Amino acid sequence: MNILGVHADHDGGVCFLDNGVILSALAEERVNRKKGSSGVSAETVIACLREAAATADDVDEICMVGYPGLLGFFVYGAPYAKLIGFTRGRSLIGLEYFVGGELTRQGGLAAVVSNLALATGLPKWFLNYLRPRFLLRRMFPKAKFRILHHHDGHSQGAYFCSGFERCLNVVVEGLDNKDCLVIERYGPEGQTPITASPWPHSPGFFYIFATQLLGFNPYTHSGKITGLAAYGDPEACLDKVERLMWTEGLELRVHPDIYTWRARYAAAQAKGKTWTPEAFKPYQREDIAAAFQRRFEDCLAEIVRCSLELTGERKLVLSGGCAANVRLNQILYELPGVQEIFIMPPMGDVGQPIGLAMAGCLANGIPLAPRRLENVYFGPGYSEAEIEAALVQGRLSYSRPDDLEALVAQLIFHGNVVARFNGRMEFGPRALGNRSILYHCSDPEVNLWLNQRLGRTEFMPFAPAVLAEEAARCFENLQGCAYAAQFMTITCDATPFMRDVCPAAVHIDGTARPQLVTRLGNPSFYRIIAEYHRISNIPCIINTSFNMHDEPIVMTPSDAVRAFSLGRLDYLAIGPFLARGAKPEVFLQTSRSPDSRY
Repeated sequence: MNILGVHADHDGGVCFLDNGVILSALAEERVNRKKGSSGVSAETVIACLREAAATADDVDEICMVGYPGLLGFFVYGAPYAKLIGFTRGRSLIGLEYFVGGELTRQGGLAAVVSNLALATGLPKWFLNYLRPRFLLRRMFPKAKFRILHHHDGHSQGAYFCSGFERCLNVVVEGLDNKDCLVIERYGPEGQTPITASPWPHSPGFFYIFATQLLGFNPYTHSGKITGLAAYGDPEACLDKVERLMWTEGLELRVHPDIYTWRARYAAAQAKGKTWTPEAFKPYQREDIAAAFQRRFEDCLAEIVRCSLELTGERKLVLSGGCAANVRLNQILYELPGVQEIFIMPPMGDVGQPIGLAMAGCLANGIPLAPRRLENVYFGPGYSEAEIEAALVQGRLSYSRPDDLEALVAQLIFHGNVVARFNGRMEFGPRALGNRSILYHCSDPEVNLWLNQRLGRTEFMPFAPAVLAEEAARCFENLQGCAYAAQFMTITCDATPFMRDVCPAAVHIDGTARPQLVTRLGNPSFYRIIAEYHRISNIPCIINTSFNMHDEPIVMTPSDAVRAFSLGRLDYLAIGPFLARGAKPEVFLQTSRSPDSRY
């Protein structure tokens, strides 16, 4: 049975399953080039089908989140109405939303009207359910529709991709239209609820407020707070943050102020002004970030720890937008009794299509068992002819080397920045070698100059892509998180060897966010790192996403050529071809090669 999973809210996308096997998956943002895009377009659906070698007639069922008729109005409007009551109406004065890759803020009467309209449920019911359903009905007149819950899109997908027969399944996010933190016990007999924290007691919006408070886009830049936190002292203003979120038994609680302050901030920004709560004005932003990160970790770790003790489970599965916080994931992995952890690689709402389609399989009686992912290269791939046409159109000088992987390793060894575009695109927020920018790990200044060249403002160090069999040489306590680390979803403590030889990939707190590369998962990328290891005695290289600032990761050859040229990078390894930048010799002179003492 062929099932199409569709997510039509923010971070929209689609996934095609054949009897439970993922054949393709694609996020809307990669197609329309607007980061975090809502909804799903016909172009994205067609591209997903094309990659699965399927047509519209092949789709038997479409699984999506939705609430028909009057129920839809109530479900979609209830969170906004409840928030108005929770804040005693103070949240009405400002509104901030992210649609089509654009962040918009409103204040005054416009914000009040918009908030009241959202509380009716009509806008979201139309945009997230009715409009996409009309589109899909036209495209798939023969397919059946199955309406599922947002929560299933997270929990089912994460469980069936974990490879764990039994686990504690934790979904931690902003909101699933009802709850914000849901913990269940999963096993062959099904799922057993353990605890749920209802809206508006949201860890996701707690962290969104911190991101907003520090002047970043709260919908796309939360990862910056994680990186920035390592530079601060959490104790400096922890007492101010503790009152904003706490635990009550197995449930989370947040203070109305985080929503009231968000509204005031949005209202001020809409007028071109700035506003900061008085409580935080005396503190450095690094200390504020550190306090929010500490409180975020402490509260969630307490609830998960108690849930583990209650159930006796020893394997932990995480999903939801908050599971993108790699430092939190390490804290949860290090809880007493946790033997193994898995984080869904597309952990946020972009991963919804996979879980919804898998939930659809179960509903149709298709037997599913948890199994590990070999990789997440579910996106489009391109022919040599398509790649060469993009190179010609971009007026790049290129060649076709006999051994491209070995040559890329040599170029990296000699201090060049190499963009890599190869095979099918990764699905999810991380670049895992097929749409990546590569460099050696020995230059501690690379985070500064390469981010400047790409127009980025980042605080997290670049991630190291490491040969899986050499990982124990680089990281501590890997045994139970090695599978998760294949997808760059968790930080690990770096060994003295790693800190000494690969300073560019180690954060100020002594951790790194590795991608463990296996021969089976990505043979070509593995061979580049293996060859680099052979000539340098260092088993890892820098891997950062191939994109410009605030743009999605590149998808097409044309996207790659454009980003390569704008980023002024040295070389582009694209398909079987190698293109040269305008003046790579400049970078050869200013970059240093790795130390080969080891």
